[in-house]
Amino acid sequence: MTSKQPLSRNRLVPFGASSTTLLKQILADSNPEKLVRSLPAQTLHLIIQDVGMEDALEIIESATIQQRQLVLDFELWKKDRLYEEQIWKWLQLTGGKEDLALLQQLLKSIDLKIVAFLIAKYVNIIVCEEPTETPPQKGYYTPDKGSTWISINISDADKHFALARLMALIFETDAELFYQLLAIPGVATPSQLEEESYQERIKRLSAEGIPDQDLAAEINSPLSPDQAIKSSNSEVNEAEALLPRSIAPLIFERSNYPFLNELSKESSIRDDLESELTLILNAALIHWSVSFADRTQVALLLSKVRGAINLGLDILSVTYGILPLDAYQSLKLQGIYRCGLSEIIYLRKCALGVSQQSIETHEQQQAVKELLDALLEQFPCIPAFFNSDGSFIEDNGKLLTGRKAITSYSELKSLKHILTSLTNDA
Repeated sequence: MTSKQPLSRNRLVPFGASSTTLLKQILADSNPEKLVRSLPAQTLHLIIQDVGMEDALEIIESATIQQRQLVLDFELWKKDRLYEEQIWKWLQLTGGKEDLALLQQLLKSIDLKIVAFLIAKYVNIIVCEEPTETPPQKGYYTPDKGSTWISINISDADKHFALARLMALIFETDAELFYQLLAIPGVATPSQLEEESYQERIKRLSAEGIPDQDLAAEINSPLSPDQAIKSSNSEVNEAEALLPRSIAPLIFERSNYPFLNELSKESSIRDDLESELTLILNAALIHWSVSFADRTQVALLLSKVRGAINLGLDILSVTYGILPLDAYQSLKLQGIYRCGLSEIIYLRKCALGVSQQSIETHEQQQAVKELLDALLEQFPCIPAFFNSDGSFIEDNGKLLTGRKAITSYSELKSLKHILTSLTNDA
């Protein structure tokens, strides 16, 4: 018996499949371990992130060492800094079992510089020339009959226990490694270990198809529609990169993007379209400095990127009469995205020109202020209350809360009209 359908497809949605759908398919498969090991590590990370570590234990246990290492590369970092709260969550993960099987798997997968980072930051170490039975101070314990004394400086009991348990496991399974890790704080500071670990993480993610900073910047460079139309395909898509495997839960989206959805129905380009969308979305996360571990911010940014693509297709259709498929064949998804992004970034430039006086004297001061705040984000968006015709939606006399992506030419026109009137009123 084989899985019911390939995990890269769920034809009920425009792209990809949700994490919940993927997890159900994995658990229902006759050979879930084989299926898990066939998936990109980023897919596993998104499943774990969306459904929670406890509900994704079979995923974690079935993954290869390399997959788990990459999952941790996504999970344990906030931008270029270690995400300590997430590290502690992983170290405390037991799956309700008393044995250390999960921790042993984690130890085989985690970058040991991260373990050394924790030791350097939270562990005091005293090495004696001669073994002694007397602790040097209160709170110290010895793993080796008095030759080495250790004190863990963490007030949180759960974190203290997690680190002590990890160090005990290392000592029991590989004493030589244990002493090597204890020696590292003498030659490297926590910040040095963090930086070295971060650089190695970048290399691993790059090998997995995640763009580096330079490539991400190229993919996210605005390009006006006029320039795009006049340029060749190779000039528009200057960022050269092999298309990665599509990441189903990354590209999955329930929201409606009419032009992008129409393009997704073209079976002849669907595989390349999904792979290119994966590349663009990951490039955006790198370029706009959104942590892979922050699911809320990830979701908002990805909606902005899809919105920019849909806007680019809308502009090319309305202004130039170019159908979505023709636009894709001419510019590819990267060029279309850059066209939409160019118009969105232009709105930010216009918003910067609005005076405080224009805001304070406007009859809908609060709504205008919130609109400008959203447009002044590095990657502009709009408040949830903004209608495509330029009106503001209220619920029981209050503006709708939250923010959403700019997705259409009608929104763009309304925003330009409002910004022009605000500038002229100055």
